[in-house]
Amino acid sequence: MHRKHDALVTRFLLFVICFPGILLFAQTNRGGISGNVTDSSGAIVPNAAVVIVNSGTNETRRLTTSDKGSFIQENLDPVTYRIQVSAPGFKKSVLENVKVDTSTVAGVNLVLQAGDVATEVTVAANAAVVNTESGTLGQTITSRMLNDTPLPTRSVLDLAVTVGNVTGDVGTSDPQLTGGAPLPGYNLQANGGRAGSTNMLADGINNTGVGLAREAVSFSPETVQEFTVQTNGFDAQYGKSGGGIISITTKSGSNDFNGLALWYARNPAANAAPFTQATTNRPVNNLRWNQFDGQFGGPVIIPKLYNGRNKTFFFFAGEPRYQSDKQQQVATVPTDAMRAGDFSNLVQLNGQNAYVPTSLQSQFPASAFLPNNTTNIYNQFIQVGNQFVIAPLATGAIYPQFPGNKIPTSMLDPTALKLLQYVPKSNTPYVLDSNGVLQNYITYQYLSNQSTRYNTKIDHNFGDSNHLSFRWTTAPVVGISANDPAYPTNGNSGSYSKSSQ
Repeated sequence: MHRKHDALVTRFLLFVICFPGILLFAQTNRGGISGNVTDSSGAIVPNAAVVIVNSGTNETRRLTTSDKGSFIQENLDPVTYRIQVSAPGFKKSVLENVKVDTSTVAGVNLVLQAGDVATEVTVAANAAVVNTESGTLGQTITSRMLNDTPLPTRSVLDLAVTVGNVTGDVGTSDPQLTGGAPLPGYNLQANGGRAGSTNMLADGINNTGVGLAREAVSFSPETVQEFTVQTNGFDAQYGKSGGGIISITTKSGSNDFNGLALWYARNPAANAAPFTQATTNRPVNNLRWNQFDGQFGGPVIIPKLYNGRNKTFFFFAGEPRYQSDKQQQVATVPTDAMRAGDFSNLVQLNGQNAYVPTSLQSQFPASAFLPNNTTNIYNQFIQVGNQFVIAPLATGAIYPQFPGNKIPTSMLDPTALKLLQYVPKSNTPYVLDSNGVLQNYITYQYLSNQSTRYNTKIDHNFGDSNHLSFRWTTAPVVGISANDPAYPTNGNSGSYSKSSQ
């Protein structure tokens, strides 16, 4: 009866994973274990039985040492393993806690002691094993580092810059107040490569955007087991990179049920103020961020129908994210007199195509104004019928100035006058901002971002040599930005993206 249910589950998993299509990938996030087996005198031990067991799922690989006493097992998940070695005339040797890193082959050496094979000698591999199989330069960022390090954008890529030969701006997948397309990972530069030349992988699958070479699907620290950054000498299977390789391994289920729930919060009351050299009108950090995370994983068990221990495992995570932010915006807007066509008694601001009343020169530093300037408005038009056309101008002549620099009401465009309702009016007396520019309008630019990331992973062991893994991740992002809710035509926008893998 159990065999029948096992067969049904296996067929179901094959259908779920193979239905979208059959894809073959040369690159992988998997690693391996290689080593040598010798006796206490240093002599090689050929034909020794080697058993490599996944500590979390009990998936088992069996092989024997060569005539030179060496062995290598590739295509291993980047997790912790237990290695058992036995040979006639020797005690069984067990090496615990052998960690395989993402896209890395771990090197181990085991020494057998003469004695009864029924006697077991256990050694804990507490020290990091050495990769002796390749000259690849890089580093693995472990789950301990991901969990213990505060990450400002809640992206694992924040730790990529801790690796040698990696520099640049990590970026974020979240919409920003400053606008522009989010470019997580695009500006990371590995080993001197150009921006956009880093190849990013997730569970061995290409995770680099096509149009923009950014991280297509972003992952939070809680859903990532580890990731490896390779900066030089990497294998030929990674042929698309012009700089480095960032390979992420996401979490999977094991024989033990594990869950996590968290609430990550940032609040304006506790936020640090942005750095600035200004002494007046200093900005504040108004970011409000609430991220919730619930995840659960373990063996697939259906009471009385199927026991998936050592065979089938699941992992699920749901991550709602709510972000809001605002920052002060200042500008110089026309006075009521200017809106009515009166441009008399004005002076131009220094470095800006903006004009203010000349009376302000006695209230603010002279550096705020363009020196030795006068503002005159000239009439270039004549009326022909019901239209204004450019007036002909004789050689050496100039257009006449509007009397008193005031445009007659009859020459004001009715359409332009109606559009003035969408141009904000001054809402504060003239103030000098941190850049030495006079401003008479203060507002806030607003940002609202709501999204929920889902991550589902299913693993199934068919036997010692066959393993099947399926993951579906989706990360929709909705960002709405508004410069001023009272004037919806002034730069208000929205951004929407949905990345799935």
